[in-house]
Amino acid sequence: MPVTCNHERINALDFLRGIAVILMVQQHTGYWFWKSGGSISSLIAEHPFMVIMNGLGGLAAPIFISLAGAGTTLSYASGKKDREIFLRGIILILFGYLLNLLTPAWFAPWSWYVLHLIGLGMCLSPLLRRMNSYILFLVASFAIVATVMLLEYYSMPRYFNNAFMRGALSIPGILKLAAISGNFPVFPWIALFIAGLISGRWIKNGSYMNILKTACFIFLASTLLFIVKQGNFQLFNNSTGQRLLTVNLYMYPAYPIQFMALSACTFMLLFAIIAAGKRISIKAEDIFVLTGRASLSIFIIHIVVIRNFMTLSGFWQSFPAAVTVMLQLAVIAVIMLLVYFWNKTEFRYGFEWMLRRIK
Repeated sequence: MPVTCNHERINALDFLRGIAVILMVQQHTGYWFWKSGGSISSLIAEHPFMVIMNGLGGLAAPIFISLAGAGTTLSYASGKKDREIFLRGIILILFGYLLNLLTPAWFAPWSWYVLHLIGLGMCLSPLLRRMNSYILFLVASFAIVATVMLLEYYSMPRYFNNAFMRGALSIPGILKLAAISGNFPVFPWIALFIAGLISGRWIKNGSYMNILKTACFIFLASTLLFIVKQGNFQLFNNSTGQRLLTVNLYMYPAYPIQFMALSACTFMLLFAIIAAGKRISIKAEDIFVLTGRASLSIFIIHIVVIRNFMTLSGFWQSFPAAVTVMLQLAVIAVIMLLVYFWNKTEFRYGFEWMLRRIK
């Protein structure tokens, strides 16, 4: 018999998704608007606020991916069938390729971004959901470790730039983007989706402390790797060892230390929001909840509209920090205003609305 998910629980997840939307928008617009210049060390010294905010924006994608996994588990619990979840995954992948076509200044038509990754995770869910949580944890761990080995095996550059992540139009090139060299490739990012699937089980069962324990375990593993990095051990004094211990603040590719640190922060936030939701009523009409429910539409629309405008208008990275912050606040205010009024029609004709129509 299907399990009916508690509304406060779902509201809490949408609330966190709404926070991720704000983090995403401010990170994207910060990069698109701000005339930063200089090295990362000089930017930290001269503009610490801008650097910190950009860093916080790095949590957006991990939150979206993990919540997609948790949401998939809860969808199954509410009675959704494999066919429906699989078809939604296919549609999400198609949305990803549509975004590529609509944003040629950023993506190649065959680029692999976060929607593709989430869509693939949903397509794999009919298989993954039949595994117990321990097996899923091992699969996720393998994805993280295999990332380093695959990057080394294919002699990938230590750091990726946007031109590299556009890849090449060939079957091997497209598959390589999806596997290891795209923006959010399967290795290691599918690990977050799988961890989300496991978290969804704990949310369904009310075992919230398991989420916090897992977050602490992942953070400890990341910290231990960072400590090993400081030791300059001979064992890791080779190309594979250096990749394993690389700290890449740019995040492309995502090496284990910062990937696990971001994952730990994501699940700590998930636990905190659920715990807060048990003490403070998170209502369906709260603006962050509504923003979370429109996250897919906001994700696609803000990239297509703002990214293309900044490129075509000649305003790309042309504003000082103070003006950038004011513009960011204005963009976020417009988005929330749009969400408030669009909710009155239950986000009709939005991308979420389209997904919901798949039966």
